[in-house]
Amino acid sequence: MNREAITQIVFNELGIILVDKSGIHEDATFSELRLDDVDIQTLFGRLEEAFNFTVPRFMHIHAIQRPEGLALKMVVELIVLMGQETVPDDGKKSGSGNEPGHHR
Repeated sequence: MNREAITQIVFNELGIILVDKSGIHEDATFSELRLDDVDIQTLFGRLEEAFNFTVPRFMHIHAIQRPEGLALKMVVELIVLMGQETVPDDGKKSGSGNEPGHHR
């Protein structure tokens, strides 16, 4: 899955949480989006499910304690770097985890 597709999924998941979607853009910080602790946990949980990975604890802590220092592009970059399994359009998990982007 490419960066643009990952970004779109992150934006979609965030759009489910936020009432005001106008602030959603790649450079938006968690502070600018006015995410509270529950919103952050919900977002990370949804992304963990969508991308089959675990958001590192340090990111949870950083998002809650210093939301002005965490931008959406950092979350997208983490997902890209993790290179984990993705969920294709048909909703079925695919890939072996060893070859990101390859589907069975």
